[in-house]
Amino acid sequence: MQFLDVAAGYTTSYAVGYDNRLYAWGRNTFGERAIPVAAWDDVVDVAAGTNHALALKNDGTVVAWGRNDALQANVPGGLRNVIAVAAGERHSLALRSDGTVVAWGANDAGQSRVPAGLRDVVAIAAGDRHSLALLDTGRVVAWGSNQFGQISKIGDPRDVVQIAAGRGTTLLLDVRGVVYPFGQNENGVLSFPPQAFRPGSDIVGVSISTINSVLSYRSGVNRVFGSTMHNIMVSRTPTRTPLITLTASDTALPTETYTPSYTKTPSSTRTPSRTRTP
Repeated sequence: MQFLDVAAGYTTSYAVGYDNRLYAWGRNTFGERAIPVAAWDDVVDVAAGTNHALALKNDGTVVAWGRNDALQANVPGGLRNVIAVAAGERHSLALRSDGTVVAWGANDAGQSRVPAGLRDVVAIAAGDRHSLALLDTGRVVAWGSNQFGQISKIGDPRDVVQIAAGRGTTLLLDVRGVVYPFGQNENGVLSFPPQAFRPGSDIVGVSISTINSVLSYRSGVNRVFGSTMHNIMVSRTPTRTPLITLTASDTALPTETYTPSYTKTPSSTRTPSRTRTP
């Protein structure tokens, strides 16, 4: 089975197949694996919070499920024209095609309080209790918890092309391949080699979770930093799609065939004015 997109929550994983169907495996403590009928197909993106998930449909609508103690799975009524979603510990974000951001769920640290006048956003990211927005100018706007300094100096870097947020941590990547880490270094998730902070590093992607962070290189190599509890510190990404291939022996996943009739990308997209390509 081939997947176009993947996301991982605390104990549950998700994948969008080539058939634009959504698959889930792992624990189901809060109904994380109980995908609603509306999110069974026509899905183009998925985001996973700690115990909830968001599915972006090809028509620009959003479906949410899982833990809902802070209303993080209550999609605002009338939400349309969404082109990207992000999920934090107990809050959710949606980016609309007009460059504005909608947030809902927990707001104890201001993580769901979108700054007034925020516009021209091309990407979003949600940490456990903070939120990020990448503008088409290459600048980053952040709001929410600053307990570990994860947002205090985030406005300094320019020409940013990618953002990522984790547990009290923030990662930015600029057009030169320079990585900017902010926040706590729990489990060594921010302990990158010196060349990661210099132009010409050949780094083309960044991502972060609760216990690990990943730097993706132009060569297709992924370097993983942080906890070694799973003894996985270096991996290699295929140089062309699909993102992941699983065999039918993975009995936890459906194996029925389906003829794709949908596209991976929503009908409306926003593209940053600066990009860094592999």
